[in-house]
Amino acid sequence: MTQAQGILVSNTANASTDLSAWVSTQAANWTNQSAAGTDQYKLEMKCFAATQPTPDLSTGTAVITSTSTPGEDIKTGLAATTNQWAYVKFTTPASTTSGSQQTITVTILSATA
Repeated sequence: MTQAQGILVSNTANASTDLSAWVSTQAANWTNQSAAGTDQYKLEMKCFAATQPTPDLSTGTAVITSTSTPGEDIKTGLAATTNQWAYVKFTTPASTTSGSQQTITVTILSATA
């Protein structure tokens, strides 16, 4: 993932906020898990204060296993009127039982800290 592929999150409020994420629409044949496996993918997110030419997603990521709100925290205490860049790491299943295309939707929630 390159800097252009990061997700800009702007806290334009006058209060600190926490960011969380979850898979709000699951793939037809795959599920999000803490490790990739048969029909199981691993989705990780990490926030940075600035854009990253090559974000280090090898440590400190939040593994997104939730399928409902509030999800997993990806950033706590995001100060008022500041930005964060969220980057995603997607590990595909080790094997699949379906050769069809899979689609997921990930939701990021901002809640007052």
